[in-house]
Amino acid sequence: MKTVLITGATDGIGRQTAINIAEYKHNVIIVGRNEKKCRTVCNEIMQKTTNDNIEYMVCDLSLISEVKKLGSNIKNNLSKIDVLINNVGALFVDRSETLEGFEKTFALNHLSPFTLTLELLDFLNDNNNSRIINVSSAAHFNVIDKSINEKNNRTFFEKLFFQTEFDINDIQAKNHYKGTHQYSCSKLMNVLFTYKLSTDYLKGTSTTANCLHPGFVASKFGHNNSGFFKNFIKFGQRVQAVSLIEGARASTFTTLSEDLGKVSGKYFDEDCSQIESSRLSYNKDLQDQLWEQSNLLIAKF
Repeated sequence: MKTVLITGATDGIGRQTAINIAEYKHNVIIVGRNEKKCRTVCNEIMQKTTNDNIEYMVCDLSLISEVKKLGSNIKNNLSKIDVLINNVGALFVDRSETLEGFEKTFALNHLSPFTLTLELLDFLNDNNNSRIINVSSAAHFNVIDKSINEKNNRTFFEKLFFQTEFDINDIQAKNHYKGTHQYSCSKLMNVLFTYKLSTDYLKGTSTTANCLHPGFVASKFGHNNSGFFKNFIKFGQRVQAVSLIEGARASTFTTLSEDLGKVSGKYFDEDCSQIESSRLSYNKDLQDQLWEQSNLLIAKF
């Protein structure tokens, strides 16, 4: 029986992934910021799957100090983790900062999984064949490098709202903020982080790290905003989004597939196929700079 920890699992893809894994009778630990909601979701999963090995931990994952406390609690209270699924993520149309002074999309989508993974890295490595799974997005393809003539199949609306460039010297978008652009950049950061982690920190261990695109899913993604963008997202979800069951396929596959025991540093599409991510995501210099800057930012907590 595996022990699987999933962040942001009280709703959407994370919740469905927890249900899928619980159906295989594994021990599932969900992480969310609202204790009442965590308790409710745990009870729902237990009833739905007849699996009593469902637990929760409470953490505001946008706060690095809390993420570090979560890491300590995990190491102090659990004997092992077989799979860490960094699933939490959101898009904020308007720029705002956390109580710790970090731009919110950057903090929640990148800095949080970066911190939790590093806090648990030795703990994961001590257990044979552990897995780290970072839920990214095909939105990372919308981050372009004009010096690279790379064709992709992004839609007109994605190019209109999400297409941007990546400024490694302004990863918190202090100079030019647009919520959809920062979301795309944060999803690129997930891939850059995964590749750096796998290449430079997991060699010689049995731990693997992979990332994935879950698909455009009919969830509550984007509903935390208001006005035009919220209505636009809801319309898009009604028209072409896949179901939560389909959206959780890749997360479930990368967690449980025996064929992936030694596969690391790869990107998986929503249909569970292994594909190439954007050319920009393989830029070693960007991987190194992002890692260095992220490490400096979390060091004071």
